[in-house]
Amino acid sequence: MKILRIVVLMCAASGLTGSAWARLGENQMQHQVRYGKADEDIERGAGFVTINRNTVKTYQFEGWRLVVTFRNGVAEKKEYRKTVPKPHEVDAILSAEAGGGTWTAVSDRQWTNTNGRVLIRDLTHVTVKTAAEIKREEAEAAERNKLKPAPKF
Repeated sequence: MKILRIVVLMCAASGLTGSAWARLGENQMQHQVRYGKADEDIERGAGFVTINRNTVKTYQFEGWRLVVTFRNGVAEKKEYRKTVPKPHEVDAILSAEAGGGTWTAVSDRQWTNTNGRVLIRDLTHVTVKTAAEIKREEAEAAERNKLKPAPKF
């Protein structure tokens, strides 16, 4: 009961409505309120919910599998997985993940947002990332691709 009261107070204090919950930038509790318990928490047993600042959680919601990457406690990347997402479903994701910005189609499979977000549609999933997550992934890729010094033979 105390946890529920905290969740309700957090949501009320942030001025969120049900339609705005569980988007990029939102926390794990807001995702749980919208989508239910994450698969990882269900496996741990009744009443057990883990809150980690940097983690990946999976939610099942209305035929979709949502894989959410949390960094510093907030969602930075979300994969909406479903067999062949339909155009109207992609439109719904674009609307839900706009974050106050405006989407522009780069191609029939990629959109960019004025707030730096990117949405990419593949055959079986739609991925949305914040600008911070994109920079982080680029930095990690650059680090992996650095040439290692040659051994001194």
